[in-house]
Amino acid sequence: MDFLGGLMYSFETVHHIEYTTREAVPVTEIIKSLQGFDKIVQELPNLANALVLEGAVKKVELYVQEISAGSLDQDFILRFFFKDEQGFNEWITTLREKTGMDNPKVASAVIGSLIAAALAYGIYLTLSKDASEAATATITGNQNTVIHFVAETLNVSSDALMQVMDTSIRDKKMLAQGAVLAVHPAKADKEATIVIDGNEKTIIEAKTIQAAPERFDPPQPESKVEEYPRALVQIRATDLDSEKQGWRCIVPGLSEHRVKMVVDPTVDRTKLAREISVMASIAVTSKFNPEKKQYQITEVFLRDWEQIK
Repeated sequence: MDFLGGLMYSFETVHHIEYTTREAVPVTEIIKSLQGFDKIVQELPNLANALVLEGAVKKVELYVQEISAGSLDQDFILRFFFKDEQGFNEWITTLREKTGMDNPKVASAVIGSLIAAALAYGIYLTLSKDASEAATATITGNQNTVIHFVAETLNVSSDALMQVMDTSIRDKKMLAQGAVLAVHPAKADKEATIVIDGNEKTIIEAKTIQAAPERFDPPQPESKVEEYPRALVQIRATDLDSEKQGWRCIVPGLSEHRVKMVVDPTVDRTKLAREISVMASIAVTSKFNPEKKQYQITEVFLRDWEQIK
């Protein structure tokens, strides 16, 4: 525990990650696991604040203390930063009250549990609509087991803990990607598990590791709307009787083909129809094409326009 430049107070915990692989793990896989856990622990301040004392933990940094050969063993140091010593004391006091644990290692035990919970939840986030029933049941079951133990440790219900994770984790994409990287070194051994701090109650089971995807590509939103306050719009077709029907345009740099255009009802369509090109404030709606793996413009909404001088 120390002060950093008189500005923030830091507190360290040490955690042991064991991969029960029967063969030596390649260096490339070790690097993946380190990158994965670095992504996972970035969400720990959000969880620690939501579950213990809001706003207390400002950030966390991960350091590698030791990596052992053979079956992969890693010792991490997590350095948590608080506004000041008083902020840390308030957080640790609240943690002891919530858990009923008064031993010096209470923080380390709880943080280790939260690492396991975040890892299990990250794997759960990788499940897609196309995931098999077996994979879904395996991953969900393992997550529920871990969540149940962590919830008991924190004296909250499993549902309450899941709600906290759903709402307090800010970057679910990063967490899911981190989880995939973290379990990857164990995928080559179908019987390998991951044990955090020697706690068999928060183990990531072999079937869960095997069910986890090789990589995580988050599903693209079906559609998106992007605002362009000043864009060149080339008018290609008009309809003075309707603001929704008959209008077509090209937006150079965005769409080189004619697309549907909807004109705001407040816009004078007669004046607009006289123009070939205008500078306009537009909202562009695009839909994701899974075959081409890209968004394609389906509609341009013209809010306002001015003549090109």
